[in-house]
Amino acid sequence: MPFPLLSEEGWLRSRRGGARRLMNPFACVATWTADLTNLKITCSIESSLEPLHGPIVARLDKLLTMAALPKLFLVLGALAAALAVVLGAFGAHALRARLAPDLLAIYHTAVQYHFWHALGLLAIGIVAIHLPSSVALKWAGWVMLAGIVAFSGSLYVLALTGVRWLGAITPFGGAAFIVSWILLAVAVVRAG
Repeated sequence: MPFPLLSEEGWLRSRRGGARRLMNPFACVATWTADLTNLKITCSIESSLEPLHGPIVARLDKLLTMAALPKLFLVLGALAAALAVVLGAFGAHALRARLAPDLLAIYHTAVQYHFWHALGLLAIGIVAIHLPSSVALKWAGWVMLAGIVAFSGSLYVLALTGVRWLGAITPFGGAAFIVSWILLAVAVVRAG
């Protein structure tokens, strides 16, 4: 599938790696590989705004080239949020008449924590754009994802099967949530 780049002249498309000069006020040059994994856009200003060149290029470079860690946690957060919405809708419409009220409440708790921590993954991805080399932030993301799986996953299965011993796994997921939020705070504090 071609990768579109917007310019004043319209969409430029290419199926092969290469470089194109985009005609716009910033005089941008885009380079990419054939598999579209390494997109890099470099810009310079050819106008009376020359003194702003450095900050604008730095900002554009930050926005247009994303490191793997932020992209990973943003994608995982978005997918986790989408799954939370699907599972929430499933619970509200398909399970209401099928589950006992106590099991439906457990399912609702799973969806609620799933959704809040999917947003947490998105927050970690956004912070990782600014702190891409933070080890604490990387751990925060992985531990939060593990928390979603352990906490919400065990509650989903418990609610759907009625197997009560699965509730013993849930506190480990809750502890993972707590640790991940603390790791996020540590990463931000260490950044200065």
